[in-house]
Amino acid sequence: MSSLNILGMDYGASNGRGVIGSFDGSKLMIKELHRFPNRSVTIGTDMFWDILYLYNGLKTSITKSIAQDIKISSIGIDTWGVDFGIIDNQGNLIGNPHSYRDRRTNSVLDDAFKTYTGYEIFSKTGMSPANIATLFQLIAMKKSEKAILEKGKTLLFMPNLLSYFLTGNISCDNSIASTSLMFDLRKNEWIRELLDKYQIPDILPELGGTGQVIGNIRKSVTEEIGIGQVPVVSIAHHDTASAVASVPAENKEDVIFISCGTWSVVGTIISKPLINMDVFKNGFCNIAGYDDEIMFGKNITGLWILQECEREWKREGYQIDYEHMQISAEKSGFCSFVDVNDPVFAYPGNMQTKIIDHCKKTGQKAPENKEEIFKCIILGLANEYREVIDQTIKLTGRNYKRIHIVGGGSKNRYLCKITSQLTKMEVIAGPDEATVIGNILAQLISLEEIRDIQEGVQIIKKSFPLERFKE
Repeated sequence: MSSLNILGMDYGASNGRGVIGSFDGSKLMIKELHRFPNRSVTIGTDMFWDILYLYNGLKTSITKSIAQDIKISSIGIDTWGVDFGIIDNQGNLIGNPHSYRDRRTNSVLDDAFKTYTGYEIFSKTGMSPANIATLFQLIAMKKSEKAILEKGKTLLFMPNLLSYFLTGNISCDNSIASTSLMFDLRKNEWIRELLDKYQIPDILPELGGTGQVIGNIRKSVTEEIGIGQVPVVSIAHHDTASAVASVPAENKEDVIFISCGTWSVVGTIISKPLINMDVFKNGFCNIAGYDDEIMFGKNITGLWILQECEREWKREGYQIDYEHMQISAEKSGFCSFVDVNDPVFAYPGNMQTKIIDHCKKTGQKAPENKEEIFKCIILGLANEYREVIDQTIKLTGRNYKRIHIVGGGSKNRYLCKITSQLTKMEVIAGPDEATVIGNILAQLISLEEIRDIQEGVQIIKKSFPLERFKE
């Protein structure tokens, strides 16, 4: 059969890209059409996402497919969670979406916990409260952007806002909703009680399942870029959920997954939410995955620290050579490491200096060159993986023999090797384009080209190289 072409739009906190998945009935081939940087824009003390630029990246991806004579059968959009825009009753976006790294929520938690304790919120949502959550962003808006809340009609998370621009239709699936700290995983519905107690207007969107068609590209867009009617499909809109959907394991409850990008999510799949005090104290969350599977895991800093160093090095005229860095790390006796979750690393700027200061503060030898900074970061990340995996084993009461690392971090052979050494578990690395592959598989299921995600796992194994590490 001739190949079916699917467009997966994947937006991360550091970049966005449009990727074509070509499926011939047996294997999936992916081809990057367009990649564009994504970084927040600071105005005064506020940090925003440049949503119009991100939307333009979506349109440019479509126009590039036209220029290459690639006929698209459908489009799916995934992004990071928690962030959102608000539209008014005329369908217009009010204001610019803030970045979760904006400091407006820094002081929200103390006031919020006067109404509900952190554990009470966790008991309702299955998520450990963090100040970046949508709920706390909305509470902060009561002080800083009250007019937007008063005039707003519907809150749209980032992937839903982009699909709204493209189709004119409103959508929201459980995976992205569950990042908000306002979603009940047990009932698959919004917890509107939280809105009432915190005196937030009810602007939450209607929920829909994965696999539904959100709508076709609106007429004004088809005329602008010269494309016909193409459906936009509701996939697992949360990028982590799409990434975990592509983990090449027949039974995901038997393995640990690590989705490693700007953030890392370490966890496993469970049959029902795990909600108790031990889970809460250890900072774990229950989040909806593809087709309402439940991801049990912990969100930690991923490659963010390294990405920030890389940006600083580029400004200095140095282009990072990952192969060189990994070889140097293997040969070097340098063994200092950072606590990747130290709040000092949460915000951009002067990352190299922060790493050096952190090592000195913790009584370790400070890195003296870029190679040692690289190793310092990777060792810190692998140590955090080991700790979270140990916690996962204790909290679930299950033993795991394999770790699947997917996403950009799976290409870092040194990270995979050290993780295997520290955990004494086999690591299977890949696919590195996990999020967009999960995005495309969900579209193929929606189009009834494949039966289910289990068939998708077999397609991944036939289509993409996987590397094993066992120490």
